[in-house]
Amino acid sequence: MYLAEYPTVYTAAGRRKPGAYQAILDDINQGVLVVNFAGHGNPVQLSNNDVFDIPTSVPQLVNTDRLSVFFLATCNFSEFGRLSDPDGE
Repeated sequence: MYLAEYPTVYTAAGRRKPGAYQAILDDINQGVLVVNFAGHGNPVQLSNNDVFDIPTSVPQLVNTDRLSVFFLATCNFSEFGRLSDPDGE
């Protein structure tokens, strides 16, 4: 999938691609093996279009029996230690 294929929606929170957001969640929940992302990111979201983010996307995942492998070529997405230990210890 390519983000450019999805229409951009301009909101008060910034540019969004709701079709891409839902397509990514659907693919992961259906058990896609590899999620490969190259682009902008920050500690909580992929893409400046917010197509996958920790606070809202992760709770919507229901693929515990079909986990995906994530390859992310982006800046500072998540903090591995923080996900495994919320206290950072």
